[in-house]
This record gives sequence, C-alpha cells and structure tokens, in this order.
Amino acid sequence: MKITDIIKNPRLTEKAYLHLSENKYVFDVDTHASKADVKDAVEKLFKVEVVGVRTSIRRSKKKLRGARRNIVYRTPKMKKAIVELATGQTIKFFDEIFKGETSEKK
Repeated sequence: MKITDIIKNPRLTEKAYLHLSENKYVFDVDTHASKADVKDAVEKLFKVEVVGVRTSIRRSKKKLRGARRNIVYRTPKMKKAIVELATGQTIKFFDEIFKGETSEKK
C-alpha cells in the first residue's frame, strides 16, 4: 500500500485542535491500514518520530432521503488515527492551519 493511500487527509475539527496541546495529531486513514502502516506513513511523510498510534473505526450508518423518506443509502465506513509524536516535534502543516484560525478570532 502506498503512503498516500494510507493517509487520506488530516482531521481539522475542534477536538483535533484540542489534541495538539498533547502533541497528538488526527488523520483519516484507510480502513485496511494497520497501526504500523500509519506510523511508517506519518514518519516518512512528515519526517517526525511517532511514539504511539491509536485507531478507531466508525461504522457505516443507514440514512433516509426523499420527500417520503423512502430512499435508503449508507454512509461510508471510515477509520481515524490519533498519532502521538515524540516531545519537541511538530507537524508544520497543522501549526500553520490552526495559527490562522486563532489569529482570525482575535
């Protein structure tokens, strides 16, 4: 599996922002990727040292659509990974995004 296939995108939510203070970063990952795959991908992409990886899978949900609520579809199953870095290391991508948000609020 390619590195770009393992890590789909970063999660930019309020909860992900709270994890930054603990030196943890949150990513959406492929549902078939293992913790070791995620660790290797983050280390190679961002050139940082990963201490730990936690993953969770959100099951797909059934949704109803239409005026009579008779059209049924399923949301996709997804997996997220919380990656903890060694002390003193950061991912600049997240820092730049969240710095922009805090300066706009002032």
